[in-house]
Amino acid sequence: MGAWGTGILDNDTVRDVRDQYRDRIIAGDSDEGATNEIFQEWGSIFNEDADGDVLLGLTYAKLETGRLDAATKEKAISFLEGGGDLDLWDEKAKKRRAAVLQKFLAKLQAVDIKSQKPKKLRAPFLAECDWQEGEYLAYRLSSGEYLVLVVILLVNDVSMGTFPSVGIIGRTFSSIDSLDDIDLLPLAPCSLSPSGVERFHIYEERHDRIPHDRVVRLNKKRNITADMKSGTHGGTFWVSLEKYIHQYRFPDTPGVVSLGDRFAPDTFGGVIGVLRNTQFSVEARTQHPLAGFQQKSVGISDGKTPGAIYQTMLANMALGHWDKSLSLISELKQLLPKENMQFDLAIREAQANLQKGLPLDEIVKSLEAWQKNENVIGLGMYEVRLSALYFINGDFQKGLALHRAAIDLGKHDSMKWLDLALAEAQYGDLAATEDSLSHVEINQVANFALPFLSWARGIVAFGKGQHAVASMYFLNAIGPILARRTNPTIWSLLALISGWSALTLKAQGLGDEAKALTQAVWPVLKVQGSKKLLASLSEGQLTGIM
Repeated sequence: MGAWGTGILDNDTVRDVRDQYRDRIIAGDSDEGATNEIFQEWGSIFNEDADGDVLLGLTYAKLETGRLDAATKEKAISFLEGGGDLDLWDEKAKKRRAAVLQKFLAKLQAVDIKSQKPKKLRAPFLAECDWQEGEYLAYRLSSGEYLVLVVILLVNDVSMGTFPSVGIIGRTFSSIDSLDDIDLLPLAPCSLSPSGVERFHIYEERHDRIPHDRVVRLNKKRNITADMKSGTHGGTFWVSLEKYIHQYRFPDTPGVVSLGDRFAPDTFGGVIGVLRNTQFSVEARTQHPLAGFQQKSVGISDGKTPGAIYQTMLANMALGHWDKSLSLISELKQLLPKENMQFDLAIREAQANLQKGLPLDEIVKSLEAWQKNENVIGLGMYEVRLSALYFINGDFQKGLALHRAAIDLGKHDSMKWLDLALAEAQYGDLAATEDSLSHVEINQVANFALPFLSWARGIVAFGKGQHAVASMYFLNAIGPILARRTNPTIWSLLALISGWSALTLKAQGLGDEAKALTQAVWPVLKVQGSKKLLASLSEGQLTGIM
């Protein structure tokens, strides 16, 4: 997840939204239908929340296919004229990003909506790959030297086809004529991976297919273990591979340093700087960029859209304004009739009432009817959402038991195992957490959930006294969600991971940084933090701030 360059499409979310829109159009859907699906998925409480990246992806897709509508054009122009996402970029990259956004803004402003001609789109290109797991490949760099890659697994994606996920030998070779001892050489390390191996997908598109003039199959194979397959991964395209290698700073590649250096504890300084400028308040919350698209369907004409109301409710929940939250939930129940949203609102209403002192037994009884509706809300979702109430109430064993029940109902899928692992990490024990993590298949974890995986691993490392490693995991979890910090959907997640990060910094003797990090998220952390976490922060003199 995240951005790997300053271009509009050099961003996972932007590209995913753009591709999803195109896929729907190719499948015969209308512009309105494709747009509504984007809103429903990216604005859903079960997925990553929509932000500027989603707006850019949708706008780009509509513009390039000749389907740009006035509402999207207006929102995108307003977003870009307001600076877009420039505040998320460091000074070195900000000028390049500003030029890209300005050029895109000029294109939008020049579009005459009425004179557009919708383009007929072809079915997406599906990559094919006949390589085998463990196979060695040599990739010739522009310098003439070779990188040696190892195919760790082949990934099958319904929208992209089959492509390799590879590891890399941590050095370059002047020749590939003699590589007899290559099995003795380690793969490039990454402390974020349980196997110690960094792997990355190499995607293939029609315009930049595998460069067979630079890739040589070596007719050698390496043993691939299960933990190597479950390690952390990134992604790039063949056309960008050499740049990606240097960007990721593999050891022993000329002029670059180790992967681990970019996750050193002092890099939390940048996170703290960004969070200090973030206002966690109802007034500062950002309206959903696509909220206006729902006005027509619910008959609202005054601009007070369900999306905006929902965002305001989330902000009030995050800050512990329970009475206001309940009032907004009551209003939303009339505006969002879909059963999955009604279930979500019922759970949030239960959480607010529990915080106000309503008996847990009474609350649980009011939710029992939803258990019979799991074919709509998803198998195991009732148990997972209900567990939060028991955690709030301090009954950790009951909450964990509900998570285990969800795994059986959900046919042991990786997302449910990840839910259990994170619950065990926060409320159970480390051995149970590690056991749950061992069942998580990384390729079955949705992109939006990857920060949860890093968060759970960070808590395990912290519990083992591996504080530097824990910092790396927590930073890896914070990174992808930091860009969405103004959106209350992720406030609780951001605050909780920051709280755990502060503990690791304190343990490494970085007390000032730990205190600054806690202070930056305290308005939410003091409400959302568990008693266990808040007690640990208090012991480290990191609470009671502001």
